[in-house]
Amino acid sequence: MKGYASEAGKEVLQYCSKTFKLQKIFSYCNTDNIPSQKTIQRIGMDYYKTYIQDGREKIVYAASLKKNPHNHEM
Repeated sequence: MKGYASEAGKEVLQYCSKTFKLQKIFSYCNTDNIPSQKTIQRIGMDYYKTYIQDGREKIVYAASLKKNPHNHEM
């Protein structure tokens, strides 16, 4: 089953870029959820910030979806 989350995440980024014309997308998880953080990083998202919500520390990652004029894939 390993790898499905990464593949799905990559597809979501491409879909959001093409369908909704988004320039940036964010992903949130608890800081103690290391497997989710690794998946988020694997699909190309970068650390954005941390914050506290309901007494739990959350981490936010972001990906720029601006199209590269030399790359038609994303």
